[in-house]
Amino acid sequence: MKNLFLRVKRNFDSNSNNFAPEYADLHLDVEFSAPKGLEGVKEVSVRIYSASYRLMGVGCTEHDAERTFRKACFDMANDDLWDAGLYRAYVYINGTPKWFCELDLPVSSEYWTRKGLESMNGHPLEMFFAEKLAMTNWWPKLHCGRFKEPLIRLLTEKLMIFSSEMEEKKADKVPHLLVTGEGENCGAKALASMILGGFITNDDVTKKYCLSLSEITTGAYGWKNMEKEVAKSKAVIVEVPDLDYNDHTVNIVNLMASMIRYDAFKDTTFVLHGTDRNIDMMMEKCILMQGLFSDRTTLRLSSDRSVGVKYEYDGEEDEFMKAVGELLDKENGCGLEETENRTGYCKAERKLEAMVGLQRLKDDMKEARMMAMFNKKRAEWRSCRTLEAGNYRLTDEAHRCLASLIEKAAAHRDEYFGNGRWVHNLINQGIIKSMARRVMSGSAAVKNIDISLLCDIQEADIIEAERNFLSLKTSKISSPRPIGFRA
Repeated sequence: MKNLFLRVKRNFDSNSNNFAPEYADLHLDVEFSAPKGLEGVKEVSVRIYSASYRLMGVGCTEHDAERTFRKACFDMANDDLWDAGLYRAYVYINGTPKWFCELDLPVSSEYWTRKGLESMNGHPLEMFFAEKLAMTNWWPKLHCGRFKEPLIRLLTEKLMIFSSEMEEKKADKVPHLLVTGEGENCGAKALASMILGGFITNDDVTKKYCLSLSEITTGAYGWKNMEKEVAKSKAVIVEVPDLDYNDHTVNIVNLMASMIRYDAFKDTTFVLHGTDRNIDMMMEKCILMQGLFSDRTTLRLSSDRSVGVKYEYDGEEDEFMKAVGELLDKENGCGLEETENRTGYCKAERKLEAMVGLQRLKDDMKEARMMAMFNKKRAEWRSCRTLEAGNYRLTDEAHRCLASLIEKAAAHRDEYFGNGRWVHNLINQGIIKSMARRVMSGSAAVKNIDISLLCDIQEADIIEAERNFLSLKTSKISSPRPIGFRA
């Protein structure tokens, strides 16, 4: 039906004509109009959500079904500001979602904002949200979990697909899912347990069971004890922690993968969750886990709880772990003299080794020295590999100078030394920029530059990068003077 519209205006008057909690003193005046009239209306409700699908206000009124409905007014109170920006409004008639619109509240609160309503029939995603998700107990937890709009939108799309397949009898249950994210604070556990678990079980907590792979692999809780709980649950939320993948662990995880792959529990959906690193390690070590989850059944979270990018495993990690073995060989064999000369404190360490006792201190010092050697070698390795990947060539002098630069940086390292971002910045912000300045300043005819000049990294480029890049990295910004009175 056409000619249906909403009018809204923010109202900062504390005297509300509707009942509202005493703390909710921020109001939005809402008018729903149907100039041509609606028949058979018993109840009208309007629900307004923020751009990130957080419920902001609800208005509801009863109506005599024998009379033609034309207009309803609501005063929606909230304890949060009705900020300027995008909102989504849904209109329900007799408990069924019928129309929706997107409202853009202006900065000014003096004028009404008028927007025409659109039928839900042409907007399946909005219909699915208003009918299936908006009224659930678990949906508000998305706001409590600080999840961002892009992730919520993607989640809604996936849940709509799963629901449609079950309604059309193409699937008997929600498929097995994987939730992975950038770091421990990305919200993967909350999304898997509170949100996906709530959706799969229809808010029935008795149908949800949570466990960790460490509980099974370490024998803290036997699989036989868990089997009964898994069998009677609709959703099994499985945490993938940082595990020591020995033969026993690999066999246990592969056993779980087999149960998931062959649907040993017909009515149960498994939801695995963990950090990118832990999930990737599990996939690498346990081959039966590979191929269980596709992009369709995977949710990736960024560190700020939005949509994350696909995690690309860094193959250099394996090569560096092999390099650790070489470093250990040097520790115990032919490379010891060279190591001693470069560290500068091995003579004192040898005297410590000769002392009786103090084993923990000896182990800690040995581990610290090995990690320092490892991080320095790692940064040097990454730098050379990155330059080679970009078709750049290091002269012998430049290679020695780069090793010296990294050794100096290692002596003053922070928590970011040696990681991918540190190396990326050193190469792109330091070395390549230095090379570009040298080439362009020394070429009389820019159009006739030899291509080899654009590929060769010389010692002077490393020296200038050390002077500019490292000095910039170590510069500190003084804290601003605090505002206010001081005693």
